[in-house]
Amino acid sequence: MRTSRSARRGDASVGAIVFASLLALVPGCARAPRGVPSFDAISVRHAEGRARREAVLGAMRADVVLRLDGRATGRLPAFAASVAIAAPDRVRLQAHALLGVVLDAAVREDSVLVRLPGERAAFLLGGAGESLGVTRPAAFVARVLAATWRPPAGAWGAARADSAGCTVAWRDGADSLELSVDASGRPHTLRFERGVHVVHVHYEEWQSVRGREFPTALSVRDDEGWVRARVRVEDLRFSARADEDWFEWRIPSTTRVLTWSDIRDLIRQEVQQP
Repeated sequence: MRTSRSARRGDASVGAIVFASLLALVPGCARAPRGVPSFDAISVRHAEGRARREAVLGAMRADVVLRLDGRATGRLPAFAASVAIAAPDRVRLQAHALLGVVLDAAVREDSVLVRLPGERAAFLLGGAGESLGVTRPAAFVARVLAATWRPPAGAWGAARADSAGCTVAWRDGADSLELSVDASGRPHTLRFERGVHVVHVHYEEWQSVRGREFPTALSVRDDEGWVRARVRVEDLRFSARADEDWFEWRIPSTTRVLTWSDIRDLIRQEVQQP
């Protein structure tokens, strides 16, 4: 069955939205309520769980389902995607549709490469951290997906109790972070702020995967409701080492290189189509 070029462009554009949303989208002391462990116990459990997740981020792959909503996109159909992480500085994402791969994106340190196979187009952004409002985008994406947030030890002394466990706040350079964790030390919500950029992450479900607790359902949104992304993890796989070929950047000679403005225009055109 033949598919129209507008359908192919629609798939490619939605794939671009998936990627952009994932990246864009980067007190006083109180007595713990009865039945909730002390903040010291929670901080220890949090550190232990984080360490177990960090131990496999050097070579981890996940199959996920992505759903997007928000003022920028409207509600879009769910997309299947494959995500590979080689922490601390590499992430790759491929979004799939009926026509195959509609988006192939790689983040390496502070650079982002996005390929839209259906459009024979690519977008390369150096110095992406400044444009996206996060430091080290690859590390930020890995931290969001694996919930490997690192409050400094001193921040726990100023933690405040909440209904599930406690909330701890700290600063990391220009970034301001506030993390809510449950009694088991698992992250529940995170608020990330840098200047005018504010991102919220909500960890909705967790599962034990080969002896490690991982978030398997999470949502990411910006403070103004511009884009909201929901991620459901269908499968997680760990390896002894990363597949270097999978993280190699290749741009076919027939590919036209797009600017960030081109990407925005492409998304806007496809989203506005009836």
